[in-house]
Amino acid sequence: YNEENKTPFGYGNLSAYARHQFHNYYEIRESLAERIIDSRSEEAMVPKAFLDEKNPAEVISYHVNVGHGNCSFILIEAGNFYQLWLVDCSIVDKTDHWRSYQANIDKCLKAIKQRLGLKQQQQLHIERFFLTHAHHDHYSGVEYLVNSHLIDDRTICYVNLYYQMATNAYNKMLAALNNASAKIVEPISGNSNDGIFFLHPECRLYRSRATVKGFTGSHRIVGTPINNSSAVMMFRLGGRSMVFTGDLEQMGFEKM
Repeated sequence: YNEENKTPFGYGNLSAYARHQFHNYYEIRESLAERIIDSRSEEAMVPKAFLDEKNPAEVISYHVNVGHGNCSFILIEAGNFYQLWLVDCSIVDKTDHWRSYQANIDKCLKAIKQRLGLKQQQQLHIERFFLTHAHHDHYSGVEYLVNSHLIDDRTICYVNLYYQMATNAYNKMLAALNNASAKIVEPISGNSNDGIFFLHPECRLYRSRATVKGFTGSHRIVGTPINNSSAVMMFRLGGRSMVFTGDLEQMGFEKM
């Protein structure tokens, strides 16, 4: 609302600030897209030890209290071999005066180190990071993890780069992954492999026709609510399975 001329609505996408954020978003996205890897490549495949049902791996999930948001660590152990995965990571609660939950994340990581018999100064590493969708309460902790060297150039990040949220916060998250030289896999059903199955979406998702930018492959425009752009993933590990649905709403489930 413009108090000066009593104009009730303004189209934010035409503002200089919005144009600047869109420009930054496209620039970062193109840089990240250069590091998209084949989901069936050797480096992206789930270790066979985690898929063995006769000698099942131990799978432990840690769901961290981050207020209004999500953060789930998954520890997979097969003998002395282990990996740490992460689904979403919020670190602050915008609905509660930007309250920080970093201490809870640190406490969880400390518990994981204790279970593995690691000294506190020894570094953990996140092998795979899955971002369900581009809402702040699902990604606000990513920059912290990159700065803490938990996410780096060895991490495979399952992120839809194309459903744009050209905000400063989202751009900073993408820039952090870019600066870490993280590897990227699009979380779509065609990129499922042994152990990781994407139940939704079936193709690349865009937010609007304007953001498709001439892409001619299989794609769908979701628009809003953003929740319906959520990747739904199922992990089959240690002879068991678990499903993460992001914030998919009824319309999204019907499409799936």
